[in-house]
Amino acid sequence: MKDFLMRSAWAVGIVGVVSIIFGFAILIWPNITIEILVKAFGLLAFVQGISMAISAVANKHQHAYWVLSLLWGFFGIVAGLYVFANPGISAVVLLFVIAAYALVRGVLDIVMGIILREEVRNEWLYIIGGFISVLFGLYVLRKPLDGAIAIIWLIAIYSILSGGFYIATAFALRSLGKNNGLKLK
Repeated sequence: MKDFLMRSAWAVGIVGVVSIIFGFAILIWPNITIEILVKAFGLLAFVQGISMAISAVANKHQHAYWVLSLLWGFFGIVAGLYVFANPGISAVVLLFVIAAYALVRGVLDIVMGIILREEVRNEWLYIIGGFISVLFGLYVLRKPLDGAIAIIWLIAIYSILSGGFYIATAFALRSLGKNNGLKLK
């Protein structure tokens, strides 16, 4: 196992370097990042819609809910086409979905923290995390375009930090062999 870990250190290091480059690219070109994220969502919705529609028509005699699958497919196709036709509007709509998710998740985390008070230590982390999610969701609802920038910055910071951890892990994996007298080829 150690030999495998040592030999995979280079791949982990590459993941780290690519993550850091990706993070800095997001910081340098945030507007392009939003556009790419919106288009990726549009493509996903469109492809899922086509897949569901084909599946519904192909299996209409197999199950009673084929009409629901067809409607799901139609919705995906329309949503994908709408995103491509209106990327600016779609970004704002996407942010409202993210805001709603943050609000619901935040409330659930707060409730979970309260429920877990008797069971675990540090339950306050759930409550604080939930509070931060609720604040973030409310902020995005109030100022959606500022929320888009905040999300982009969070993705960038995450990519840079995780890249640094991957690089550190790569060096740690590489040093496994040195500590045990093993050599990499």
